[in-house]
Amino acid sequence: MENQENQLGQEPQQPQGSLYTKTTSQQDYRKPQVPLPNGNTVLALGIISIVGCCCSYGVVGIICAIIALVMAKSSEETYRADPSSYTSGSYNNMKTGKTCAWVALILSIISVILTIILIIIYGMSIITDPQSIINAYS
Repeated sequence: MENQENQLGQEPQQPQGSLYTKTTSQQDYRKPQVPLPNGNTVLALGIISIVGCCCSYGVVGIICAIIALVMAKSSEETYRADPSSYTSGSYNNMKTGKTCAWVALILSIISVILTIILIIIYGMSIITDPQSIINAYS
């Protein structure tokens, strides 16, 4: 019966939840959707960069955030070239990782600036009055 309906020009029903997407009004279907390359990696690096902004004076956070942002840009370009080939979940992971990376980059830069200010303040106090520092730790 289904073959007779297809011969009459009606389109076959696409199963719900299918990974196949229809490309045109014809009866050809594309390949299954695959995860976006580096989508989960961008998310992991974004999370690591948030943790890294609090540790190691923000240097690890800056490095991981920059790597995550570069990878997110290339993944986003790949997705925009053919969105129907990639799962929306992996695209959402990439966007979340990108947001985490931007937040971590800002926090890491603030952490580095505060560390530099503290080094300057304590460095100036040692230069101006080294005996008081020696007596404080003796």
